[in-house]
Formats: sequence, structure tokens, C-alpha cells
Amino acid sequence: MFPLSLFAVGHEDGLHAPTLGQWVPRVEYGAHLHEGLLLGHILRLGRPVEVVAPAGARGQVVTVRVRSAVEYGDNLVEVGQVEGAELVEAAVDAVDDGLTPVNAPMAGTIYHRPAPGEPAFAEPGQPVKARQTLALIEVMKTFTQIQAPRAGVLARWGVGDGEAIDGDTPVAWLK
Repeated sequence: MFPLSLFAVGHEDGLHAPTLGQWVPRVEYGAHLHEGLLLGHILRLGRPVEVVAPAGARGQVVTVRVRSAVEYGDNLVEVGQVEGAELVEAAVDAVDDGLTPVNAPMAGTIYHRPAPGEPAFAEPGQPVKARQTLALIEVMKTFTQIQAPRAGVLARWGVGDGEAIDGDTPVAWLK
């Protein structure tokens, strides 16, 4: 049986409960919002209902409601704009440009270069090969390569160098 998913109700101040039940948060402080991002679950009669970010969701999570009973319209996540948020907005807009996203496999810190002071693995406008390293993601002092899924041209970065991100966040966009 597939879980039921509902879009959170978007408001200026944040994202709100689309139904009533027991809220179980999954999104973390600092997460960058994008359409379909799993925010958490609302348990209704013992069954989880996934709550995901709606289309047009932008910004960064600044507050997450703790596990508690909620009613329709209760605030689940407060959203704010932070330095670098324009990169996330550019990434969301890139979907409309027919670009292919290269998503982070996990949450961590993204680095565009192998070490400080060294050139980036790739620059926007530069051709890349399939499986070429585009960036590194650091989690607990362990580095994992983020590779191009196909040959193409690096159109733009989705996140800034040294920025903390969530898993499945578009790190770069390929033409």
C-alpha cells in the first residue's frame, strides 16, 4: 500500500497543516525548500500521511513545529530568506529552462573544489563528461563525490560553495 501524500498549505509566514492529526516532523532547521520536499508526516488513525512542500515553495526552514497534535491550518514550518537564497530560487526556476538537475545524495556541506584555493571541479559553461566529479559533499569529515549523471554542459550551480544542504537538493544543473 502506498502512503498518502498531501501538499502543505502555503502562506507568507510558512507552511501549514493540510489536515488534522499527530504531526511528526522530518525536515530540519536550515533546509532549503523545493516542491515535493518531505516536511514530515501527520498520523491519522494510526496511518501516516506524508506532508510535502507545494509548488513554488522557496526559502529556508527557520522553525519546525515539534511533534504534537495539529489541526488544519496550524503552522508546521516557518520559512525565511537567508543569504544565498537567490541560488535556490534560480535552481527552482531552472526546471522551467529544460535543464537536468544533479541532486545531492544526502544532507551535508557542498564544495565545488577539491581543496581551498584550488580551481573548481567545473565552472558554469564548461562541458562535463558522464560520471565526472562536479562537487564534494562532506558529512562528518567524510567526503563523497557528486558526479554528472550524463555528458553535457554545466549550466549553473544550484547551491553555493561551502553551503549546508539537504539530501535531494539540486546541486547543479546540466544542459
